Amino acid sequence: MQEKYMHNEVFIAGTIFARMKRVLGLQKSKDLAEKLGVRPNILGTWKTRNTIPYELILSKCSEWNINPMQFFFDTEYLQNAVSETSPPYGNAAGCTSCKALEIECSELRGQVKLLRELLADQDRK
Repeated sequence: MQEKYMHNEVFIAGTIFARMKRVLGLQKSKDLAEKLGVRPNILGTWKTRNTIPYELILSKCSEWNINPMQFFFDTEYLQNAVSETSPPYGNAAGCTSCKALEIECSELRGQVKLLRELLADQDRK
């Protein structure tokens, strides 16, 4: 398995912030911090501590009328992760790539559940 598809890469704060900058057409982290309404050093701390401010991101997405899933899931990543780690034809028993994907899928299900709950909370407000 290639390193860029390692476990939990999808939910690294820096990756999410980079996707946010790309989607919002921003060049600098300072600009993203301003758009989120926080000081640049706060954004830097979130990156360093791998802290993802889900509620803030979801509320801003609602304000900006943007689907938040594009910040958390990169379609290219998901397509490549599945195609490059799929076992060859035949028995997949003992396939370490498959086991890694099972673990990642399990953790992603938990993250998706959390995101859905947060989205539901935002809709109720």
